[in-house]
Amino acid sequence: MGVDKAKLGAVVHLQMPRSLEDYVQQAGRAGRDGSEAQCVMLLDKTDYVKLRSLGHSTAADRAAIATLLVRIFQPLQDYLASPTGQAAAAAEAAGSLAFGAPPAFGVLTVKEVGLELDLTEEVMETVMSYLQGHSGQGLITALPSTSAFLDIFFHRTPPQHLAKRHPIIAALLASKPKVIKGIHKANMARLVAAAGVSSSAVVGQLAELARLQEIHFEMSPMRALAWRVVVRHQPDLDALTDSIFQRLCRQQQVAIRRLDVVYSLMAAAGAAGDQRVQEALIRRAVTDYFDSEADLPHMPRVRDLPEVPRDSFDQLYGPFPDDEEDNEPCGFSSRLGDALRKLVGGGSGVDRDGDMLMGGAGSDAGRPDAGAGNSRNNDDEERSLQELPVAMAPDRAAPQVAAFLRTHRQRVLELARDGRRLSGVAVARIFHGLATPAYPSDQWRKCGFWGQYTAWDFGYIAEVAGREIERLFALQGLQPSG
Repeated sequence: MGVDKAKLGAVVHLQMPRSLEDYVQQAGRAGRDGSEAQCVMLLDKTDYVKLRSLGHSTAADRAAIATLLVRIFQPLQDYLASPTGQAAAAAEAAGSLAFGAPPAFGVLTVKEVGLELDLTEEVMETVMSYLQGHSGQGLITALPSTSAFLDIFFHRTPPQHLAKRHPIIAALLASKPKVIKGIHKANMARLVAAAGVSSSAVVGQLAELARLQEIHFEMSPMRALAWRVVVRHQPDLDALTDSIFQRLCRQQQVAIRRLDVVYSLMAAAGAAGDQRVQEALIRRAVTDYFDSEADLPHMPRVRDLPEVPRDSFDQLYGPFPDDEEDNEPCGFSSRLGDALRKLVGGGSGVDRDGDMLMGGAGSDAGRPDAGAGNSRNNDDEERSLQELPVAMAPDRAAPQVAAFLRTHRQRVLELARDGRRLSGVAVARIFHGLATPAYPSDQWRKCGFWGQYTAWDFGYIAEVAGREIERLFALQGLQPSG
């Protein structure tokens, strides 16, 4: 928040934080001088639904991740297939050469790959980050980003003659650039592949020729990612795809769960009404949250609160609301459950024992692969899902997806024939109104489904859409997606 003042008496959250970590960080700005401070949150389920939907902005399809990994390791495959690579591998096998990191450099244009695979730049960078630290040793080294294209102008010496003395110009000609009015328009990815050096080295060698006034060059503003493959043998790409895809899904699931925890907890506190009850509820839930070592946060339940005798409760929080004359000892959990039961009439948010369910889960919660836990915890998770203002498995999902595919059948089939197969994740993005490189809002906003179903669970829409798409493609005789 950037606020560091000692005498800050209140913090107002105009929008719910995305996690309890954010909530504590923001609330902690108040009362730094030791004085009592107030924290007020304006909780709106519309904000929650919107934030939950936006949490899926970087969702990726497994087939897209598989194709991206093929692109990333293509430089290694090309090197191993080359005479130089084969000679190095033979020398290593004979024990006469220590085969270090191969000269396998790669470059991919963010915009082009994003459009083809429907991946955001953030996802591409995340995948490379995972590869860089994979198995504790790394499969690639991410290099500084570069320009996707170069315009090269020759001044004194024709490029064919200059190529005899400077390998970078020979590589330029080998990359077959377009020549328009004497300007060589080079693709950085092809130039790096032909030169067998990094994009930084390419720029450095061209800069030296520019210093000699042989050329000058201009780099395009279009961004490209660069890397070097550091392993000597091609990895198992299927297993690697599964590993990376599962990590991406888990990362997203954790972020959604953290958001669910905040909404569920604050909604329960709001239902409690009394400020002292709210404070006790939030304090304990926050403590349990940060004491837990689980990467996927558990949903706090009021029944987990300890029994507190009446006199201790009064000492800590003052008389319990509407019950000051009752001097019988009681459990804090029981009284809080009674208060919540009165406030919500035993309906949503309160189970048959009078305990508030602080529920919520990510897109895959409640499914077989959602994580381990005993049957009671799983039952709690299932009931918790029903407390959120999000439809986890709406009955209308399949009919609406079928209607979407029927309405845009020709467009979907044309994309598939062009190699841009629609995925279940893409349909879920359209239903949530989340623009991506391959499905921008200006092209799909008027499709009739754009952003109409943000209150439906994203993962469930993607799952249903995936099945409906495969059924459509099977009827058209198209091969199933990988």
